[in-house]
Amino acid sequence: MMHLKVLQEEEELADVSFRNKSGTDITGFFRINLDRFFVQPEIGWTKLNSDISFPLLLEEESPQLLDLLFESQTLNLNGLIGYNITKTGPFVFNVIAGSSLRYRFDVRYSVRNPESKHRDPNSMYKPYGLLGFSMNISNVHFDVRYAFSLMTTNIIFDSISDKPDWLGGVSIHKLENILSFSCGVMF
Repeated sequence: MMHLKVLQEEEELADVSFRNKSGTDITGFFRINLDRFFVQPEIGWTKLNSDISFPLLLEEESPQLLDLLFESQTLNLNGLIGYNITKTGPFVFNVIAGSSLRYRFDVRYSVRNPESKHRDPNSMYKPYGLLGFSMNISNVHFDVRYAFSLMTTNIIFDSISDKPDWLGGVSIHKLENILSFSCGVMF
C-alpha cells in the first residue's frame, strides 16, 4: 500500500499508476532472550523495483504517458522487541514491534519512452515503524511484517543533473507501507 502524488510545476497529475515488480531482502539478526521477551537487532540490504506511469503535460495538444522503472537499494538497521506467545513445543509463536532506519544509497530510473537511463545522486535516511508476527518450526523461521514509513520520500527531478529537460518541474512524493513475508533458518 502506498500514498503516491506526482506533481508537475506544483500541479498534481491525475491517472498515476504505481506497481511493485520485485524485490530482494537479505537480513541477518541475532536474538537475546529475556524469559518470554527478546531483543532482536538486525542489519540488512534491500533492492526494490517498481513502475510508475503518469501523463506528462507537455506543450503539445495531448499529454505524453511517461513510464518510469525505479530500482532502489537500501541498507536497513532494525531494532525489534518481541514477546514469545509460546516458547516450547513444535511451534514457537512470537509478536514483534520495533523501528527501522533505512539508508537509501542508490536509486536508478529508466524512462521507457523516450528511452533514457538516469541515477539519483541524492541519498537519504528514512525511519519506519515495524509490527509483525513470527513462527518457528524447529530451526525454520517464518516472519510476516508490516513496515510503515514515518516520513514521505520525495524524488525531485530538478535535483538530478542528468535528467531530460522535459522532466523539469516534476516531483514524486510517496509514503510507503510495506507488507513482507520471509523465511529462513535459525542457527
